[in-house]
Amino acid sequence: MKKRCMTVVSVMILTLALAGCAANSFSANNPGGHNSDEDIKLYTSGDGWSFEYPKTWDKVEKGFVQETATGKTIVFDVKECTEEELEEWLRAEISRKLNAEEADNELVEPLTNIEKNHLTLYTYTIKSKGDGSEALLKNAVFYDGKRRYELRTTVPPVAEEEFNHAIDTFRVDK
Repeated sequence: MKKRCMTVVSVMILTLALAGCAANSFSANNPGGHNSDEDIKLYTSGDGWSFEYPKTWDKVEKGFVQETATGKTIVFDVKECTEEELEEWLRAEISRKLNAEEADNELVEPLTNIEKNHLTLYTYTIKSKGDGSEALLKNAVFYDGKRRYELRTTVPPVAEEEFNHAIDTFRVDK
């Protein structure tokens, strides 16, 4: 009985500790709290575009930033294209993802575009179900008239706030 009581207490302490860690997670909407300049890093490409991401993300490669302990990843790619090529590519990408055989995918946020940071921002989200799990495939594509800058992630493990922060801080230096 004493051993069982200690196990229950240990589990409760671990749960509270983990809950405390989760409460200190990155928040793009908390400028005075955990999300300070010390909590973020700036990814800057060799050709003049950048975005911010959480400091705990420890792996930076050509094409992605990642927190290896959790698997949180933002993938990015840049290609030159015309607006017509971009819109054709977006339609084809959405269709390809919706027709994937490895998961049951559904478009839950249709393709939209807005002006953001002097660029056109296209976004869409696909809900992906498979192997007993469900995730959102978040996609954002900036367009400057010459190039598309694609950022994408999977929620979870990435929190929407983390991806939104990367989108909100995305810049192209001209």
